[in-house]
Amino acid sequence: MAAARAARACAFTKPRQFGQSPPSQSLPSQSPAGRRPRRPAAERRRQILAAARTLFAERGFDATTTRDLAAAADINDALIYRYFPDKHAILAALVDEAIAVFQGLPKPPDEAAVPLESLLELLGTGFVDTIRANLDLVTILISERQALAGDTRFVEFVDDAATRLGRLIDATAGGAVDGQARGRAT
Repeated sequence: MAAARAARACAFTKPRQFGQSPPSQSLPSQSPAGRRPRRPAAERRRQILAAARTLFAERGFDATTTRDLAAAADINDALIYRYFPDKHAILAALVDEAIAVFQGLPKPPDEAAVPLESLLELLGTGFVDTIRANLDLVTILISERQALAGDTRFVEFVDDAATRLGRLIDATAGGAVDGQARGRAT
């Protein structure tokens, strides 16, 4: 079809002389104004993950298609596969994001004598604030336990964090108990 158009266009135009540039032809479908601006790969990947966070939290992993993700990310369906081999890889990237988010929780003071009540308040407030700010991500982690059954990274992260927190509480409570006992003995 394009060849037929080109042949008709050539039939009605004057022949060009050697070295003469072709007349400018602007087809609407090839116009830069008609194209979407090209976005950097990292930005497209972020858009896909943001769309996945929203749609997986609202509809669930199984009910969300890659077409849904592409439409929400404002990209071509096939482009998703340039960034992720499949939908499970997108879910795995969201697990990575969740681990990064929760690693950003406030850290307890190092070796400072902090009362247990203050320590628990600091950590608890940080945890609740992080969950509120990332409710969609937490919803995915909880509701998609079937799809995540083979991916134990977040479970291992939570287990490790809980173990470290338990040790910290034991150390802090042990110091408080020792301090209370010493206080009473004097």
